Amino acid sequence: MKKYFIIVFVLSLIGFVACEDFLAEEPKTTVTEANFFGPDATEDGVEQFINGIYPARWWTINDRRWSWLATVPADEFNHTLAYDVEGQQYDNHFFEPSQFNIFRQWDYIWWPIARVNTFESYYKNLEATYGSKWTKLKRFKGEALFHRAFSYFIGVQMWGPIPLITVAPDGKNYANSTVPEIYAQIIKDLKEIIDNNYLPGWTQYAAKDKGRMTKGAAKALLAKVYLQKAYHAEAAATGDIGNAVLYAKEVVDNEGYNLITSPLTVGTYTYTAYEAAFLPENKNGKEDIYSYQFYPGVSGSGVNLVFVPRNWFGSWGDARLEATPLLYNSFEAGDLRKNSYITGTVVSPHTGLTINCGTKIYMTKIQDSDPKTAPQNHRNNWPILRCADILLVYAEALNKQNNGPTPAAFDAINRVRARAGLPGLSGSYTYDTFLKAIQEERFKELAGEGHRLVDLRRWGYNTLKERVELSNPNATVEPHEVLYPIPSEEMSLNPLMVQNPGY
Repeated sequence: MKKYFIIVFVLSLIGFVACEDFLAEEPKTTVTEANFFGPDATEDGVEQFINGIYPARWWTINDRRWSWLATVPADEFNHTLAYDVEGQQYDNHFFEPSQFNIFRQWDYIWWPIARVNTFESYYKNLEATYGSKWTKLKRFKGEALFHRAFSYFIGVQMWGPIPLITVAPDGKNYANSTVPEIYAQIIKDLKEIIDNNYLPGWTQYAAKDKGRMTKGAAKALLAKVYLQKAYHAEAAATGDIGNAVLYAKEVVDNEGYNLITSPLTVGTYTYTAYEAAFLPENKNGKEDIYSYQFYPGVSGSGVNLVFVPRNWFGSWGDARLEATPLLYNSFEAGDLRKNSYITGTVVSPHTGLTINCGTKIYMTKIQDSDPKTAPQNHRNNWPILRCADILLVYAEALNKQNNGPTPAAFDAINRVRARAGLPGLSGSYTYDTFLKAIQEERFKELAGEGHRLVDLRRWGYNTLKERVELSNPNATVEPHEVLYPIPSEEMSLNPLMVQNPGY
């Protein structure tokens, strides 16, 4: 896989500046791999190398490409800009290996994998030389392994049997691995982090380090990995669903996370408790398990512009994605989450301008509370793992483990519903009816955050086809579209690679 070599080589030569304070270090000299890991290695230098992994997917989030890959082909949002042909293709479930966004997303999973493998190739020597002198070396290892596990989890969900590479870049091509092999490596990395206590809890970080990987994030990701694996016929093993329950419960009960349940007034505008979870005032707080960090003036976020019409934040806003009527009409009476959607004639709380949306529906939940902040330079983080997500993972795993809901499963889903202003679920539910309730709750709670496509794929091809075609009459979902094609650029460079069936 020659691209794998090229990417890590470039990244090894630069000190990438991004996001929060902990990523804003100035390189003091020309940076080479020897500077990081040679005889003159320093703890600060290795930290700079680890920091350089964090921005790997910053580009895909801020450039809106992640929404194309993980949101548009689901049932939540339609891609509406007619001139954007490729976006329309994803919306209609038309995928092909030559599409630019598929190639770009593929590259973004190999950035961090290559960099982690480089670090790992030096780790034993670093540990032997500096293990008793440096205070953060084990944390570096935990951060690195999390990045690799997360990258492979994206890869196996989106492309299935991708190559599994755990050695430093060597310029070689690698063949596809199997899905069980990839899941085994993801689990191995995450369990190593957890079992060896490599990472602190989120409350243990100093303010300047908030946003780094945490022990709770590793447990949350592992719970999601086991849940996804348990549904995958090729990879599922005895104990998967029990482990999903175990690690989700750990996050919910023991890592200090919770839902934000109080509205927040900023200036003259009051945000619902749900909206408050996404505001800069609450970034890296009790609901925020892991998010991409954005910091104005260094790497401000413009990703929220894709969901709102022009004049909502100012002159910016392209309203590239519109919420589907299927999503908008799914909210129960009194559901406060519906306040995060606008249609018809509305007044922007940021600009005071009147906006006529017509019959179109836009999502406003990820926004900056400061109206003076330039809309392409917002302070918001982008959520990847939230407490609400893991509560619903916990409920789903318990339902699957017990062939029906337990009191703990009801409690988990009802905590999410209570924050939305809804009554709790109770009474007689079967496995299927409770799963349906979870599916609907995830639909509304996590809309637009990049979970929906992999959720639908987890629940099976029939669910994916039904929901996508229900939300978009122009879409036709074929069985092979439970995976994306491997990019044509990769196929041409790597003769060992086998394309996914149907492409």
